[in-house]
Amino acid sequence: MSAIGTLIFGVPIGVQASRGFWLVPIMMLTILLSIVLHVVRGYEVRGGELRIKRLLWDTPWPLDERTSASVRPHAMRGSWRTWGNGGMYAITGRFSGSGLGRFHAFVTDPARTVVVTTSRGIVVVSPDRPRDFVDAVAAAARRTL
Repeated sequence: MSAIGTLIFGVPIGVQASRGFWLVPIMMLTILLSIVLHVVRGYEVRGGELRIKRLLWDTPWPLDERTSASVRPHAMRGSWRTWGNGGMYAITGRFSGSGLGRFHAFVTDPARTVVVTTSRGIVVVSPDRPRDFVDAVAAAARRTL
């Protein structure tokens, strides 16, 4: 999806720029940049929170005594996006359905998803090592007691 999206943006940008038209390429580059900035680089559990690592910043998600996490491959299957990015460089935003109800997603690999439930709500992530991640979330939640 990311490669296709890059082509969809890149070809018109190149064609328009080569013809001396700059308005469309500037608008498309702005959109592409905003998508790239929201890419998910990874996850970190520390200090009582889950931190979703972005390109230039982290998105914090507080963990508490009600936090639970479970490995659920393809947890987003059957859900629909209500706001966000559906797959260009990451699957991020607000979603609904798939037996989870409303949830936030910060996913790079839908086959390797972990569902984290907190008092703030449900967040779906896709760490490289899901079982280790679940253990780290459980340990962090115990420390908040």
